[in-house]
Amino acid sequence: MTVTCVLFAGIASLALGGVSSASAAGASASVSGKAADEALPPAEAAIVQTATVLREIDACLAQVKDKATAESAVPAFLVACRKLHKVLVSLDEMEDVSSEETERICAKYDGELKALSESSARKLALLRQADYYGSVALKEAVETFMEDLKGIFPSMG
Repeated sequence: MTVTCVLFAGIASLALGGVSSASAAGASASVSGKAADEALPPAEAAIVQTATVLREIDACLAQVKDKATAESAVPAFLVACRKLHKVLVSLDEMEDVSSEETERICAKYDGELKALSESSARKLALLRQADYYGSVALKEAVETFMEDLKGIFPSMG
């Protein structure tokens, strides 16, 4: 689907473990303030759901400070990764939206999605430097997540 362009730069940063130099400070809309009952077009609703799941992933990574917290973060991290996979696949399978709608969605959510992805990428880089605090389970979960993202976005590999 065309709207996946909104996600690509930030997700690529996350999957490849790098942090883009682009600033997300100029985001024109916050995904976090959406009311659950607001009727959004399907593509936009999927983008909002993606941001929610990226926040969950970031929160999981933020709690890791040592081996014990690394081990305890794995179940929630895996659940969030499965959610992200599901929403990204559903986005990819959606019919293309108009270029105007894509531009509107990109303008509205791109900054926040990039910021969330970059925050997680920084946390992942720190975890790699710390060798996942010795947690084999977290290392394997992160590696599986990265491979999964590369499978969804083949040009990232």
